[in-house]
Amino acid sequence: MEIKKHYAESLSLFYVEKYLIYMVFVGIGAGLLYGPGYVIVGYYFQKRKGLANAVTSSGIGAGVFTIPPLFNYWMHSYGYLGTMVSFFSPEPLSLGQTVYLVLN
Repeated sequence: MEIKKHYAESLSLFYVEKYLIYMVFVGIGAGLLYGPGYVIVGYYFQKRKGLANAVTSSGIGAGVFTIPPLFNYWMHSYGYLGTMVSFFSPEPLSLGQTVYLVLN
């Protein structure tokens, strides 16, 4: 009985740490993505800045709404490794494009 209790306590600590780390990284990622997106929209749209921000917010909401079912479909179709490769492979490309734009 003592072993089960210790195991349950260690799992609870593991999950708490896991969710805390997840919250930190999601917060950093959201801060790095959403803020610059609104600032860039503000630079390019002077007349209808409110409408442009509304469309940007709608696009963010649509992405949040559509990505989980797409991710689930890929998990069932391609497995874990295929999903991770296909879902995260564009990241280095966008990083390379960003570096190229900054340097030129």
